[in-house]
Amino acid sequence: MLPPADIDSLRYHLEIPKKIINDKFYEYITLDYTYFGAIEFINLFGLNFNFENTSSLLNFSYLLFLVISNIYIFEKFKVGSNNIGNLIVLTSPYLLSMISTQKIYFLPCFSIIYSFAYLILNQYKIKFKVHQLISSILIFSIAIKVVFSFFVLAIFLFQAYLLRKDFRKIFYLVLTYSFFVFLFLFPLFFLKLKIFGNPFVPFLDFYNVNANWLDEFKFFLLQYENPLNIYNLLLFPIKLILPLSFDILNNLNDKDIIYFDYANIFKLIGLGVIGIFFLKNKNNKIYIFLFLLILSFLFIGNLQNRWFFPLLIFISIFYNTSNSFHKYFKNAIMLQSLFTIIVLFVLSGISIKAKFFDKESVLNTMAYGYKFSKKIEKEYPDTKIVTFIENYYYLENYLPLFKHNLLIKYDNKYFFNNLKKKQKFIFIYPEELNVEEIKKILNIQNIIVLNKKTYNEIFSGRFFLNKYDETIHLYELIFK
Repeated sequence: MLPPADIDSLRYHLEIPKKIINDKFYEYITLDYTYFGAIEFINLFGLNFNFENTSSLLNFSYLLFLVISNIYIFEKFKVGSNNIGNLIVLTSPYLLSMISTQKIYFLPCFSIIYSFAYLILNQYKIKFKVHQLISSILIFSIAIKVVFSFFVLAIFLFQAYLLRKDFRKIFYLVLTYSFFVFLFLFPLFFLKLKIFGNPFVPFLDFYNVNANWLDEFKFFLLQYENPLNIYNLLLFPIKLILPLSFDILNNLNDKDIIYFDYANIFKLIGLGVIGIFFLKNKNNKIYIFLFLLILSFLFIGNLQNRWFFPLLIFISIFYNTSNSFHKYFKNAIMLQSLFTIIVLFVLSGISIKAKFFDKESVLNTMAYGYKFSKKIEKEYPDTKIVTFIENYYYLENYLPLFKHNLLIKYDNKYFFNNLKKKQKFIFIYPEELNVEEIKKILNIQNIIVLNKKTYNEIFSGRFFLNKYDETIHLYELIFK
């Protein structure tokens, strides 16, 4: 159990539950609130017992269910490849990232794909109550991660196709889906309506309540990492296996440099995707079902590798060993498993160190900007810190700068209302700014710069091989 160190966990998956516990849920609302879901409330349950690893424990637990499910399908339906199918998923480099984050992702992937596989394997033999059970599982998956809506829609259409001879059952199935939408999604809709005046942010804005910022924010989400375009689409199959991505950072001389990001290795889906060419089911229509999943994946509008992970599980279920390339594929998977085992061994050692010996040193090594943030917090106790460094879960008296340009459009007095007049506060930014630029970022006039400092720091990423040279500018400010 690694201590939480990834940016998403520290910025909102754990930070929002912490705010609820501290009765600060409605204080300094950020744009991360637009896509919170059941994950945050499941993590809240764990945090109430001082347990930070609820999500990673769930991700790990469902790996066991995957192994059991694949064995069951293989023995009952004579479909799949048993052990190789399991290794296709268990050796995926992305899995190492998944089980070390406080983001519940494997559970909805498992629920959606095995529900779909059950429908494929049983089709017209399925009792209606099972269809209803599947509907509850699928809607809960959307509550965890809304991007799964497209996968759920495809499966619902397949259910309707199977029930096409009985329109009454289709009607009752729609009612069942509606009930679980009300049960699992309505509380989230209600909270978003209360906060943003729109229950469907960030995807829909029927009354243009958030028109001045929402379109730009949606564009940011769709463009994040790998936007859907012809270039990325052509390279995508290769990017699932090889870390082709490069990032651009500013070095100390403000010149762009291209460097290899080791963490990209842990975003790879892995060699198991090659098995997509060797799927088989008794009715030989498996590629029609695969096409539905690929279409659902493309409708997300973004080509991050992780959105493809449900399809890897699908491949693990229906991979057929009776092909001339199986020997080479098996050897490749075994080689990939060696890499996975070595990394797991290292991560286990780090986890033991953090749990029983020195958690602080592990966080200094693995949590981006943690050491620097804690140093500044200690240097300026009881002073509000406005910071771009997104390890908020470990901070106390901070104000986030995440998408500050859109925060101002969402609430033009956001920083004004969350900072106290005539009281010094700290502003931390990755660029050197003059006072007019600071005023524009915070949308506050009459700011006085009391002092400024520059730090040259080496930040670490979640995977300790990543090192970033960062120039940090700190400003001591006050406004009247």
